[in-house]
Amino acid sequence: MSRDRILDAAASVFAGNGYHRTRMDDIALAAGVAKGTLYYHFPGKADLFRALATEGLEMLLRETKTALDANVPFVEQLRLVLDRTISLYMEYDKLAQIFFNELTSGLDAEVRSDIEAVQARFQAFLAELLQEGNQYGSLKVPYPALTAAGLIGLLDGMCRLSLRYPEKHTAEQVKESMLALLIGGLAVERK
Repeated sequence: MSRDRILDAAASVFAGNGYHRTRMDDIALAAGVAKGTLYYHFPGKADLFRALATEGLEMLLRETKTALDANVPFVEQLRLVLDRTISLYMEYDKLAQIFFNELTSGLDAEVRSDIEAVQARFQAFLAELLQEGNQYGSLKVPYPALTAAGLIGLLDGMCRLSLRYPEKHTAEQVKESMLALLIGGLAVERK
């Protein structure tokens, strides 16, 4: 399907060039479609970027939610969610790079607002999960929404490092580190 090819190509081109340096001609060429086909699906660059970012984030949210399993203990649920989220980040690294790098680069206010709304839903999902951990007594998170925002930033930083230096920092190490921070924390009490 040409729309999917266009979105895949757009992710690579936007990730490589940034939003402002990317031209619709570059995306049409990378997708192997005529400019008319590109403009049929996306009237402008902002519309294409909005679709790429919002649909990608919605997929991340949908796929992460499918990792939940009410039949396992909370810590295992948390592990499943982290595993799925990190795996998707690594699999769709160009898309992830766009989410975290391009949203502050002078996008149209309406486009930015649409993308931020999806980001807020993902953050709210994580905050609900953390609150659930509080209720089960598995976590002690005083401010779940704030902690969720911090986890997203931490996750982004760790995944970027792993993608940049995969021989030094594996995806499995990212998962173990995130889980250790969530469950065990950093401090060790001395006796």
